[in-house]
Amino acid sequence: MKKQVLRNCIVLVLGVFAVQAIASAQDARRLDGAWNVNVTLHDCTTGAVTRNIVALNLFTRDGSLTETAASIQPGRTRGSSVGTWRHLRDDIFTSTFQFFRFNPDGSFFSRAKVTRVIELSQDGSQFISNGTVEDFNAQNVSIGVSCPTETASRAR
Repeated sequence: MKKQVLRNCIVLVLGVFAVQAIASAQDARRLDGAWNVNVTLHDCTTGAVTRNIVALNLFTRDGSLTETAASIQPGRTRGSSVGTWRHLRDDIFTSTFQFFRFNPDGSFFSRAKVTRVIELSQDGSQFISNGTVEDFNAQNVSIGVSCPTETASRAR
């Protein structure tokens, strides 16, 4: 009887350690958390670089996303972003977020919608992404599309 209890305790302890090891490995490959992001905007037709941007992304476990960015080159100002993200498969995720752009005088210029596919590195410390940024005027008519590529590393 004592041997059976001891054996069950050992199996239970080993099971707990195995679950913790699996959870730690999975945590390293999660997207949630804060990221430093370098964005390069391209003309979707020619591939020419149109602008560089630095950004901060925060992916929360509930699937929410907040983002803020600053253009390295002069241009319009913009607000912070809100959106969502989800896991597709393996190390592949998608996200969609929106923000407002403003004219130099502070008046509304457009609403931008960013859609991207994100590939997380094997160790979970970096990601790359490709996507589209579509701008809509006040009447919700599309007024332009650009194609961003991104490289990111976890914020420390």
